[in-house]
Amino acid sequence: AVADELLGALGLEGELQIASFHPQYRFAGAGADDIGNATNRSPYPTLHLLREESIARAVDAFGDTSAISASNIATLEALGHEGLEAVRRGGPLRRSKMTRNTSNTLSPKKLLHTKWTAVEPQHKEKHFMVTRVIEPEPPGSPMVSVEIEAVHSKRARVIAWRDLKDSSRWRRGWV
Repeated sequence: AVADELLGALGLEGELQIASFHPQYRFAGAGADDIGNATNRSPYPTLHLLREESIARAVDAFGDTSAISASNIATLEALGHEGLEAVRRGGPLRRSKMTRNTSNTLSPKKLLHTKWTAVEPQHKEKHFMVTRVIEPEPPGSPMVSVEIEAVHSKRARVIAWRDLKDSSRWRRGWV
């Protein structure tokens, strides 16, 4: 609340937003041990400044972002408290209710605007979006390629769409 008041006093309301993180973060109405609280917990109290213009661009580019927090909480619930502690300690990841996928299941017709994370980033590019599904020549032939664009650099490149199925190289979504 103090930080939000400061934004107002500095005339930055509508330009910046503050996301807060804390070791004991607790959502209103949630129990202290509710695993969903971990989405806003951090080792140290942290205030993350977000430019509203950047948030608006992300929403315009990627559509409804409201499912992100629900997805994060579902992941934490699947990990369970023990799995989360293992991640924090840097130990092996043990998923209580999650199954490990060795490949990304894909339909080439549904790739447009999907988000991807490179397992091994190159040229400091990690997050990508499919910006174009390249129609085959001649028409009716199997689709072979898509164009992906790096989120930060906006650099685009064409890859075989089947490469995205390789989970040792690509993760679906932004991880």
